[in-house]
Amino acid sequence: MDLKFLILMGLYYFMIYTCVFWFIVYFRNRRNVEKNPFPKRFPKVSVIIPVWNGERTIKRAIDSCIKLNYPDKEIIVVNDGSTDRTREICETYVKKNKIVLVNKENGGKATALNLGIKKATGELVACLDADSYFSKKAILNMVGYFNDKKVAAVTPAMKLTEDKTIWQKIQLIEYYFSIYLRKVFSFVGSQYVTPGPGSMYRREIIQKVGGFEEGNITEDMEIAFRIMDAGYDIENSANAYTYTEGPETFKELVKQRTRWYAGYLENVNKYRKMLFNPRFNVLGLFLLPTNFLWIFTLFYVSYMSIDATLMYASESVRSLMAINFDIWPLIANFKFDFDLLFAINPLTILALLFVVMSIIVIYLSYKVSDEKITKKYVPHLFGYFFIYFALLSLFFASAITYKLVRGGNTKWKGAEM
Repeated sequence: MDLKFLILMGLYYFMIYTCVFWFIVYFRNRRNVEKNPFPKRFPKVSVIIPVWNGERTIKRAIDSCIKLNYPDKEIIVVNDGSTDRTREICETYVKKNKIVLVNKENGGKATALNLGIKKATGELVACLDADSYFSKKAILNMVGYFNDKKVAAVTPAMKLTEDKTIWQKIQLIEYYFSIYLRKVFSFVGSQYVTPGPGSMYRREIIQKVGGFEEGNITEDMEIAFRIMDAGYDIENSANAYTYTEGPETFKELVKQRTRWYAGYLENVNKYRKMLFNPRFNVLGLFLLPTNFLWIFTLFYVSYMSIDATLMYASESVRSLMAINFDIWPLIANFKFDFDLLFAINPLTILALLFVVMSIIVIYLSYKVSDEKITKKYVPHLFGYFFIYFALLSLFFASAITYKLVRGGNTKWKGAEM
């Protein structure tokens, strides 16, 4: 066995091991996946919507907040220097006394959130991106977790608003998978992102830790790390549904994921003291370290796949050149070698086992997301299995390149909301 083969064997073993680990976490807690603590009381919730040039979606976001099934709430829209009709649309709600509108110069999402928190009067604050919206029971399903004074934040279950393009179809599966992961991470205190579309916080604690970091390109990740660093917990409700828009084009998807993964690398570096630190339990001792091994696995498997494909193509071209590209005799005498189907070696067994476990993970993701796998999802699943692994490698390569080119600067071009 050569070194490449042994490395690949080790990586497949690692992937299977991590799948089994999270399976165990899921099955040990499966009775609690859909259960939310019943609220002992219903504290006032301030919903903050930061918006920049959101004329296309802001009405939908506000309407979803108005329709929330929750007894005591206020809606604060922070207009971050929009140059379109956003302010005009929001002012129609102000006239009806439906929202509080705060206008400010453009400064980025974190500055808008922090200003909204200062204006808030609720004991809890829920943040909602302007291109997203709440389901009616989202807040109600999250608020019970705040019975525990140690809980500083609760994350929702995010789904896509639509899946028109191939890139959105692939993201659809990814979002269901994220619902599964976020829930199992919460069982072992290891959530390191509080997503912008719908996460809820205890206002007193957010103010105590200093609010959202202005200038950070993934402020929803940085605040989660800071909350855990301060000794507080982050919970998750698997049926507090929020809906958000996914990039429609390949270019938009790469741009979004470059920001996400560059922000991940930046924030893990910032909180590198958590790595292998027993104080942070599963997050520090297992999840964060294995994430880096997953990144290496993505690159290595992608490299091996490309290398094998190029080698096969090269050999095929040489063979065709040897017969002057006269392929008809080959076609006429072709016979499929069924023995190839049974040419099983240890690597093949591990690869097949990983595929089976991946299918189980997708099934559990749909189950936790309260979705059913129907015929319409078959193209989505094929796209996810055959394209997404390679896409992840591209996203991380783009993020690493971005970090190298920017020299560690976390600022992002444009007013990302």
